[in-house]
Amino acid sequence: MSLDLGNPIFEVALGLSFVFFLFSLVISSAVEGIAKILQVRERKLEEGVKLMLGDEELAKGVIESPLFRADVTGKRKHRPAYVSARNFALSLTRILRARGAGQPNPVAQVEAGIGTCAPNAADQLHGLLEDANEGGATLAKFRASVERWFDDGMDRVSGWYRGWSQWWTCILALAIAVGLNVDAIRIAERLGDSTALRTAVVEGAQATAESEAAEPTEAKTPTEAGEGVASALNEVKALNLPILWGEGNDKVNLNTAAGWLITFLALSLGAPFWFSALGKLAHLKTTGKKPEPAT
Repeated sequence: MSLDLGNPIFEVALGLSFVFFLFSLVISSAVEGIAKILQVRERKLEEGVKLMLGDEELAKGVIESPLFRADVTGKRKHRPAYVSARNFALSLTRILRARGAGQPNPVAQVEAGIGTCAPNAADQLHGLLEDANEGGATLAKFRASVERWFDDGMDRVSGWYRGWSQWWTCILALAIAVGLNVDAIRIAERLGDSTALRTAVVEGAQATAESEAAEPTEAKTPTEAGEGVASALNEVKALNLPILWGEGNDKVNLNTAAGWLITFLALSLGAPFWFSALGKLAHLKTTGKKPEPAT
């Protein structure tokens, strides 16, 4: 059984994917804007460092060190959203080297040739020194051990941010589905009934799929995030779809609720998912139906 890529059902699926992608762009840009305003990445990074070190004073010293802080133009210092494992290891090493007597200091112990931490050392520091001590402790081994430990910790921090981002994605997906009255079933029916509308949406979907500039990217500032939201909403508006309240779209029944639910679930998948799906469907549409072999 061959797939008829000119079938209206296929084109409706492509059109819906395009609509879901545009609204997902709105959500991802909004989430990025919220994250920038609230400095979520920066806060998660600092929380992760404090949890890793288990020592409030040590963590504060590392976070405030010049290698850890991000420099920007002027006299202002912004909290970093990302720090390399190397800079973290160097910062931690310098802070530990400057510690006074009687404090847990694996760097001093490595440099002195002592292979175990003091009994009152934090479990994290003890584990790092034990790891570096295999085959003879050296400062280079200690730093390499710290870098591996930091990378593992940042994997957890990334998981925290993804969880926060997904939570906000679901909230905004529900707000868009109901607040903007984006009924996937009604949109699909309108695309199926109107050849002109379906053709226009499919052409927009193919143009977007072929454009590298349409691929979701991280906004660097709240202003850029706001521009991303406005741009995606303008594209949706240009499609003339049966969305928003009024204009004959204010009737609410079980079909409407089902359409909202489909929209909510679709938008919860995120912009990268729909960009990938849009690209695959548009590629199939461009490639066309495979010709029958010659007899």
